[in-house]
Amino acid sequence: MSFVEVATATENLEHARVALRHNTAVLLQGSVACGKTLLADVLAREASQRLIHVNVDDSVDGKDLIGKCMASETPGQFRWMPGPVTMAVREGAWLLMEDIDLASF
Repeated sequence: MSFVEVATATENLEHARVALRHNTAVLLQGSVACGKTLLADVLAREASQRLIHVNVDDSVDGKDLIGKCMASETPGQFRWMPGPVTMAVREGAWLLMEDIDLASF
């Protein structure tokens, strides 16, 4: 997938690069299909970072993001299933939370 560099996209890309050079979290906001996800993909690729995508809506809760205990195949036993936030922290990956404004938490 390629990134078409128009004036606005180039400016947004450079602003995000500056923030990332200063270890600052980046919040991308804009209208639907304006290129936010692609911008994050390009930045992650440039930085050689794994990018974990999470689609957030009002049904997502903290357990979905952090992780939860799930029943295992063995009756009476449970195992930890890490969520995307936990996986990103463990792996040093970047986390892209799509539509975080729809979260109910």
